[in-house]
Amino acid sequence: LQLNNAKNYTNPQVMLAAYEMWGEERVKQRFSGDWLIVDMTAERCIVLQCHQGYSSCYYQQQEQSVLFASRLPVMLAAADAPLVPNLERIAHFMLAWHQGANNLKSHHTMYSEIFRVPCGHQFNFDKQGVSLSRYYWPQQEVHSPVPLNRTDAVATIDKLLNQAVKSRILNCGRIASMLS
Repeated sequence: LQLNNAKNYTNPQVMLAAYEMWGEERVKQRFSGDWLIVDMTAERCIVLQCHQGYSSCYYQQQEQSVLFASRLPVMLAAADAPLVPNLERIAHFMLAWHQGANNLKSHHTMYSEIFRVPCGHQFNFDKQGVSLSRYYWPQQEVHSPVPLNRTDAVATIDKLLNQAVKSRILNCGRIASMLS
């Protein structure tokens, strides 16, 4: 990706340039995080949900449109009719049944009309309607042996954390992070 003075570009600008240059498949391989891409030429909207699950993306299909938001209260406020509770999902929640990413209903919420884009999935909205597909599968990584002493362990963790941060930051500007 050729950008002059990369420090002056925001992450969305870098994503858009990458999408225009490389196309959808390569962007999915190279970028981490949650992204919305509106492709006016192809008349479609793409939402890529981060495989790490740091945030959520909810959607609701209406007659000729789709509403989506990163927070469920926004979806509830935008509802144009009373929402129907999803009793099966509520029962699963109350009984603490696991709803992991491999579960076929992991995209269901407590409301029948509102769905969540699962981690590592892609949401598409185009002339054919709405579709949801998985685009990310964890890779098997070979890790170096566990360090035998505290000094080596600290150095290894420091190196891995620096690599993780560098791989996820697309611009060279200031960053902030919320730790919980």
